[in-house]
Amino acid sequence: MGRWAGAVSPAFVDGAYRTVPGDRSVFARLFPGLGFYTWFMYFVCKGSESARRGHYSDTDWSQNSLEVLHALENFGVQIEITGTDHFGRLAGPCVFIGNHMSTLEAFVLPTIIQPLKRVSFVVKKSLVEYPIFGHLMRSRNPIVVGRTNPARI
Repeated sequence: MGRWAGAVSPAFVDGAYRTVPGDRSVFARLFPGLGFYTWFMYFVCKGSESARRGHYSDTDWSQNSLEVLHALENFGVQIEITGTDHFGRLAGPCVFIGNHMSTLEAFVLPTIIQPLKRVSFVVKKSLVEYPIFGHLMRSRNPIVVGRTNPARI
């Protein structure tokens, strides 16, 4: 399996990663949403400022993605990732399609995929225009799509 220089990922064993049960702080147990989203907004703002200045590298993206994964675990989310050994053996590019249940996939997938394959996203034009978040999205050189007639499917 190839690795991209500077990519940071969770500790995969045989293509799998599972949250190691651990103690959570009292605050994390009582206020998991408040704690996580406060931390998450700090992460987004810090990364956005770095991206705005042109200093947000693939390594930074992968590291921040791993930090989001660990923050989720610290606030009680149990994570299980399997099958990375399959796409890591692919000789060429591949496409990952998410069911887009939340924005977290955009923040966690990079630490899973980036160490093995270069990553980009297909995103709505409006995402690269948002204040703060737009800087992060543009720094990743996404494939931007839009619609000329939003009512038309």
